[in-house]
Amino acid sequence: MKSESVFRVAKAILLSAMLALGISLPASASGEDAQDQSHYQLSFDADTPRQVRVEGQVTVIGQRLRMFLYGQPFLENGWATWVEDLQASTTDGTPVEARLREGGWGSWDIDVPDGTRVNLSYTVNLTQDEYDWDSVGGQDGRPTWSNGAFYGVTRAFFIYSDHDEQMTVQIDRPDSWRMASPWLRLPGADNLYAVPNLDSLVSNALVLGDFDLLSTENGPMRIELALDRQLSEYGEEFLEVLDTLLDEYARIYGETPDTNYVVAIRAADEHDGEAFYSSFNMVIMPEQLGGPRIAWAGVLGHELFHLWNGANFLRGEDKSAVEWFTEGFTEYYSSLSLMRTGLIDQATYFRKLEYYLARYFITTHRWPEERLSLVEAGQDKQHNWLFVYGGGSTMALALDLDIRQRTQGARGLDDVMHLLMDRFGRMDRTLAVRDILDAVNEISGADYTDFFDAYIRGSEAFLDIAPYLAHVGVRSDRSSEEYYLTRSPASMDTPSGELFDQWLGLERAE
Repeated sequence: MKSESVFRVAKAILLSAMLALGISLPASASGEDAQDQSHYQLSFDADTPRQVRVEGQVTVIGQRLRMFLYGQPFLENGWATWVEDLQASTTDGTPVEARLREGGWGSWDIDVPDGTRVNLSYTVNLTQDEYDWDSVGGQDGRPTWSNGAFYGVTRAFFIYSDHDEQMTVQIDRPDSWRMASPWLRLPGADNLYAVPNLDSLVSNALVLGDFDLLSTENGPMRIELALDRQLSEYGEEFLEVLDTLLDEYARIYGETPDTNYVVAIRAADEHDGEAFYSSFNMVIMPEQLGGPRIAWAGVLGHELFHLWNGANFLRGEDKSAVEWFTEGFTEYYSSLSLMRTGLIDQATYFRKLEYYLARYFITTHRWPEERLSLVEAGQDKQHNWLFVYGGGSTMALALDLDIRQRTQGARGLDDVMHLLMDRFGRMDRTLAVRDILDAVNEISGADYTDFFDAYIRGSEAFLDIAPYLAHVGVRSDRSSEEYYLTRSPASMDTPSGELFDQWLGLERAE
């Protein structure tokens, strides 16, 4: 967990909200500096469901207001494309001009001194689903109405400055609307929520309207599942998979975090997912339900694993440089965890590994395209996604099996992930490629510098996975870009057979 408890944050925010509402505070609370915290009010109306009115108070830094830069399809004004009637004033009511910055991708110039508190009022049009989102990863990252519910992405709502402070959000909605929010509701307030930081404010899912709302808990972690009514019959199965995977992820990392978490799943004409700070969106083709579980459980497991790796705790100092880790290792662990927990069988898991290896082979043999390193590939993740995911998961597989072989089964990649969480996630620090290498070296007792230089930092070498799979008695045959994995029966009663059982968690199943 983060070094500061979300409940201590909530207490400070509650004091701020009480001040804003004119509620008197005891003398002991006077040092909380609550008056410097931002506050927003979102007002939804059933008569105009495609609009939300936003009122806010923020502290201006650098004479600039902005919206979240990424996640929109390269529009000149970014998320500000859907903002209209922006009005700004100082706290004494003096109007201030906010000028939309040309080429600013959704930012405004505002001529006030640093530290000035500014009131904002504006309308956001919720028509993002009229735009094509394919260029930025798909419609799972786009606010959308579906079957009577609004599946929101919070970056669409908020204009802020660069003052990363604790804040509150009040959400007013029709009485008939349900809501699923990752934020902690403040005691005694039905619609006032504590938001611990800017990442949580602008990178989360928020669901309102008519949908199925299910919940579950795993230790201190509380999950709300916001489910499209069209998918109602699968709600309990989704919860079962979430609960099962949470147990496995808690085993790997040592615990589940003390957090509210939203999983939003809706029907769509594609199959994908996107993780946010403490939530994720998943879109699914209804016809894929009722068939092989892997068709949707892999995406669910991938996005859930991002809570630890990539979205909240383990985050890159330079995000692009570690995409191979945050995406590739997450992909590796999503399918491995499904196998370890019995949610998929061994044959299905081997097929997933074959897909990863094929992606890695194809994307490193695309003549005459210039070859990239995995570190470089993250600079254009959308274009290089097959390499980032396939190459990253191949590196995870190789490192996991090699560490197990070197340590005679005493350690594996699970221990690397746990160490990184202790070293970076719980201390709220960002990590770099060097930090991942250091963790691998420490856990394995060996030096993997040459491995990282050749296959992760370098662009010329190609990793032959066969010797690594042989550590656990698995044979790899390749025909062009196609891989075929089989377990050798002769290896089952050998040390490699024991490593195989440890790797897939079979000894725990027994």
